[in-house]
Amino acid sequence: MKVLIAPDSFKGSISAFDAAEAIRDGLREVVPNIGCRLFPLADGGEGTLQVISRFWKGQLIIDEVPNALGQDVWAKRGSFNDGSTAVIELAEASGIAGLEQKNPRKASTYGTGIQIRKAIEEGAKEIILTLGGSATVDAGTGLMEALGCLFFDFYGNVCSIRHNHLYGYSRVELKFARQFLEQVKWTVLADVVNPLIGTAGAFRIFGPQKGLRVEEVPLLEERVRRWALMLDPERGLSTLQVSGVGAAGGAALPLILIGHAKICNGFEWLSRQMNLEAHIKDADLIITGEGHIDDQTFMGKGTGQLAMLARKYGKKIVAIAGRANVSTPVFDEIYTLDRFNKSIEELMTNSKVYLKKISRDIACGLNLF
Repeated sequence: MKVLIAPDSFKGSISAFDAAEAIRDGLREVVPNIGCRLFPLADGGEGTLQVISRFWKGQLIIDEVPNALGQDVWAKRGSFNDGSTAVIELAEASGIAGLEQKNPRKASTYGTGIQIRKAIEEGAKEIILTLGGSATVDAGTGLMEALGCLFFDFYGNVCSIRHNHLYGYSRVELKFARQFLEQVKWTVLADVVNPLIGTAGAFRIFGPQKGLRVEEVPLLEERVRRWALMLDPERGLSTLQVSGVGAAGGAALPLILIGHAKICNGFEWLSRQMNLEAHIKDADLIITGEGHIDDQTFMGKGTGQLAMLARKYGKKIVAIAGRANVSTPVFDEIYTLDRFNKSIEELMTNSKVYLKKISRDIACGLNLF
């Protein structure tokens, strides 16, 4: 029996690496000699930098930058290929994890912009930006301010919109930011397939998770339309509807319109880099997991796409989740941690313990011994 253990991170609780090890350890408590291959997942969201760092040789650099709400934090970025390639995970500086409060009206990608600027100043010629796990809906205005974009109010004065991206600025000066953006080749990894605006847009679908109120969406969409036209009068509005542009609240919008960034499905890009399909073909059973499995899991998320690949090759796939509410019968079975009748706080604090326990249940339930 060959088992491919390929979980995503359980957001706010345990990394994909630690989750994979806990699942393996639980299986081996029941079946000591079971063959396990660990393949921690990433889809362009939180934890992608850690996964890339496992497969590529390079170094991690730590920057002191403001987080989404302006408090100084330490944020990692990757430097590969002798410094010519930088990997920047937006969630490191601008992520929602660890914030004391959700405030999408104030949350900014400014800290991520500082990391981008540092990477370019240090000689990066290619930047891979991963977008998931953000606290932001600023459509990259904070990022652009960090790169030198100037915003002007209705009186012609330069103003900072770093923590007030809904501010009614009247025009922008892109010259300095453009110099940074056009120096490098961009690859943007999105963990969702949603556009930015509209009924299926990320503001409406994912905004509430970040604290955005439904009644705030129309004003936000109006401001973003104006911002897109300022970035590119010809392509701005149509780009808002591109698949994946909604990731991280539209943070990559200026990179696409000015830097000619290529936006990729994060899971597909990483799968190619790491030859995931070959490992799926070789497995008898696949075990995946994440904190919450629901219908959004199939909107570009890694676990959902892994399930589709497993189906493609006729492989049995089992999922572990903190909780599940899904109408798509893609997984053969879903095991949820709420079976242990513990509080969410207990399950998140001691997730490794409960992942081991549920893996023992899987081994017994599937008769793996």
